[in-house]
Amino acid sequence: MISEYQLLKKIEEDAAIFRQHIREKRFQQAKYLYDRIRNVVCYMELDENIKDSIFGVRKDRGEIKQDGIFRMGEVNKVYLESCIKSKTSPEECFLCREHLGQKK
Repeated sequence: MISEYQLLKKIEEDAAIFRQHIREKRFQQAKYLYDRIRNVVCYMELDENIKDSIFGVRKDRGEIKQDGIFRMGEVNKVYLESCIKSKTSPEECFLCREHLGQKK
């Protein structure tokens, strides 16, 4: 069984890979990595403080209060670029709207 400490170390390593994907403009790979980590963290039902340190904290209106290991600006860019690369318009892309804090 993996400890919380080991999991956080792995997530930090994956965050570095995530940023490398962004630098190399491999946005879909970065999105896949982020989504996989988000799914694991949700499945593991980690403490809210740990989730906040990974994903950051937003205010009521979606404004970034505190960035986590995965900076929201980078995550937003990845989702937007993934929508563009897949030829899905950002207005139609639910996940893009969700990450950019836009309404339907």
